[in-house]
Amino acid sequence: MEILSTWSVINLILVFTGAFILGLAKAGLRGIDMLNVTLMALVFGGKASTGIVLPLLCAADIGAVLYYYQHAQWKHFWKLIPWMAAGILIGVYKQLLCSQLLSL
Repeated sequence: MEILSTWSVINLILVFTGAFILGLAKAGLRGIDMLNVTLMALVFGGKASTGIVLPLLCAADIGAVLYYYQHAQWKHFWKLIPWMAAGILIGVYKQLLCSQLLSL
């Protein structure tokens, strides 16, 4: 709890407001997610806010899957798996290629 004691009350309010707005954006309220990006960047900075928001988005997606598990149409999901794997492999290959080119 030491990290919370170093923050001001304004920062805590901004973080909790950003998390609430993230939930609203995941629920389908369009356009409000830009406010979330701004709030998190104000509190954590540009790069660090990305590292904070991404796990929040993943947790929201996991919660949605757990809640809507019975209503999902899994045949559509399984059709996307090969394309998702191909995209990940292409991204990893591109990153390795770029890092090798930059190290020359």
